[in-house]
Amino acid sequence: MNQIIGTYFLLLLLITSCSHNRVSSQKDVIYPERLNPNDSIVVNYDSYGCFQHRSNVLVFKKDSVTIYDKINQWNQKYAKKKKVGTVKLNSFDQSRLKSLFHYYEGSLEGKCTTQEEVEIKYYIDKTLISSKKVVDGTCGINQANRLTSFFEFVERARKENGND
Repeated sequence: MNQIIGTYFLLLLLITSCSHNRVSSQKDVIYPERLNPNDSIVVNYDSYGCFQHRSNVLVFKKDSVTIYDKINQWNQKYAKKKKVGTVKLNSFDQSRLKSLFHYYEGSLEGKCTTQEEVEIKYYIDKTLISSKKVVDGTCGINQANRLTSFFEFVERARKENGND
């Protein structure tokens, strides 16, 4: 009887710890709305396919995103960033960004001819806290509802800052 109770207790503990980890990992997704004033999320965004290649850096603060074009990224010695502009984030943007950051937590394997490489770095007071690199080969970002892609923020910055 004690062995059955012990086995049951271990199984219950295992189930509880697994479900707790799952819940806390969903809570731990960082998105701009959750940032403190000195925190930032830096996204290195590269999208390439048959007829296009885009490389940008997006620096998210709590209420804004500053966007840069990456120039000469093929050679780190000569690599530079050129500022495209800054976009103020409203509540609609914030909700769609929350969905976007959750999107990049999912499974993104696919056979799409356009690949998106996304590296997300979270900083507190200029100290790197976490980093995650994903490759999205699903073409799913184009069909996803309730989110705004990084590319859409880049294009918006170009229009709002006269760089289109």
